[in-house]
Amino acid sequence: MRPTVSRISGEGILRMDPLSRRRLSKRAAAFSTATAILIALAACSSSSSSPSSSGSTSAAAVSTGSASSGAVAEANAAVTKALTTPTSITQTTPLGSKVPSGKSIIFVSNGLAATERIATGVHEAADAIGWSYSEIHFDAANPATLESALLTALAKKPSAVAEAGSPQSTFGTSTIAAYKAANVPIILGSVAPITLGDPIYGTPAGAASEQVVGKDLADWFIANSDGKGKALLENYTSAPVLNVFRDAFIAEVKALCPDCSTLVVPVTQADVDAGTLITKVIAAARRNPSYKYIFFDNGQFADGILSALSSAGLSGLIIGGRSIDPYGKEAIAAGTEAVWTGQSYYAQGEAIVDVALRTLLGAPGSSNDDVIPTQLVTKANVSEMTGQFYNFPTSSLEQYEKLWGVPVTACKLTCS
Repeated sequence: MRPTVSRISGEGILRMDPLSRRRLSKRAAAFSTATAILIALAACSSSSSSPSSSGSTSAAAVSTGSASSGAVAEANAAVTKALTTPTSITQTTPLGSKVPSGKSIIFVSNGLAATERIATGVHEAADAIGWSYSEIHFDAANPATLESALLTALAKKPSAVAEAGSPQSTFGTSTIAAYKAANVPIILGSVAPITLGDPIYGTPAGAASEQVVGKDLADWFIANSDGKGKALLENYTSAPVLNVFRDAFIAEVKALCPDCSTLVVPVTQADVDAGTLITKVIAAARRNPSYKYIFFDNGQFADGILSALSSAGLSGLIIGGRSIDPYGKEAIAAGTEAVWTGQSYYAQGEAIVDVALRTLLGAPGSSNDDVIPTQLVTKANVSEMTGQFYNFPTSSLEQYEKLWGVPVTACKLTCS
């Protein structure tokens, strides 16, 4: 049974590694806009309505005509590929220059579990290249504290500053101007829309990653339902990154499975704070008994769904979604949930350092970091996750070190 939680993080981790626990003790957890992105993908046809961003209890349905056996076969082939455990990072271009010494990077963090795992990746990568590392925390619920944290970081005269999840629009024009004047880059992960250019650079695990994740999950849904499925798709509209995932899922379903239907259940941070997110999903399931799949756009949002379904007298529903957490891992192993996507936050942190290096040196290849390796996790491969957290490729740090031309070191922080 999964506990119900009222606050979320990128993967919703309630049991965390010791380093993250020590860091999180510095700050009360409040869900950030972590991984906030918005890209317009594949506009819905006139027969479908757009998902609401108001957070109302109404849901937006997207349905189409009849799936061909060829389309289902295409989805099956995509699933087979997505089930393969990643072994290589997406960066392939050697740095081409010597890593500059005596530099520093500061990570501006909201203190949440997923963000702190990104920070851990940044920390370990910084250690690997001989840079000093530090963190400054802010309150994700109060944008003014983010601006203050960024200015505090800048006052320490770092070589680069990194942040993950907060919309670029919340930084403040004066803050961005101050960074530009100081010639200090801000490296962003999990952010969109993003306007790249001095001083904003990135973005690992941004929109391109979310498009891959949304498509992969949609392919699994199409294949598993043999082209006839109906899915409830919970959509946390307060984080635009998840709108990218939502749109990619819908676009793939429309393209390959016109006989499938997707019913979007919009929720907001207010629903998370009030503990009504699961209630809204259950209500949608009651109103739509023919919808046998429930997908969540964040692993922690599903914490409590199994007990809630049981209490509501609902059964026979297939549960899964984006961003596996420890409970999702346990549920898949137990056969009570079916599928989750996985992406390593540690690898995202390492990619942020790679972008920082390439930015400072004017080296090519930053866009190779945009998509962090992803995977579908099901009963067939969940046993490969030997730790609590999804962390593939397990050799990501070593692969980056070879591209940077620095000694290959054994991981100390990211493999705990």
